[in-house]
Amino acid sequence: MAGKKRVREVGVAEFKAHCTTIMPEVRESGEVVRVMKRGQPLVDIHPAKVPAPAPFIGRLAGSVTRAHDIEQPLDDAWNAEQSFATVDPNVSDPDEPDA
Repeated sequence: MAGKKRVREVGVAEFKAHCTTIMPEVRESGEVVRVMKRGQPLVDIHPAKVPAPAPFIGRLAGSVTRAHDIEQPLDDAWNAEQSFATVDPNVSDPDEPDA
């Protein structure tokens, strides 16, 4: 049959003894290894399918939109003396030493 990969069969004891050499061989060759136990297939080991990383250049293309003209002044007046923090007189400042 065309397109069918070759399958190498190994016993479970052989796989256990040589798994650190068999697994890299599977990755490099693309060969499928079938682990057998008492003549019955136990597991097939295939090389992992790792997707190619996305190119770095252009990765964010189209993700930024322009909201407004950043050079024009804002419509709201800004008051530098306006306090945005609410101060609770019952809470002490952790940076200040106790009196």
